[in-house]
Amino acid sequence: MSLFGPQIDEAEAAVIVKDADFAFGCMGCARTDELVEFLIKQKGIPILEVDYPSDEESGIAFVRNIKEFLQNLEGTHE
Repeated sequence: MSLFGPQIDEAEAAVIVKDADFAFGCMGCARTDELVEFLIKQKGIPILEVDYPSDEESGIAFVRNIKEFLQNLEGTHE
């Protein structure tokens, strides 16, 4: 959390990736992920939640959704 805390404090938006491979990381990582997600949601910043892609088509949609989210954010800060 010593690495994530300052990043969360400075964040203006967040992308949360759901349903990543269950075997990815350890249980400690999973608990840290839950805490980071909680803190991000408490911050009240714009959040995009996307599912982890499982094939090429969903990978393309994944990138497209993130790109559109970020482009819409750029328009709100000008």
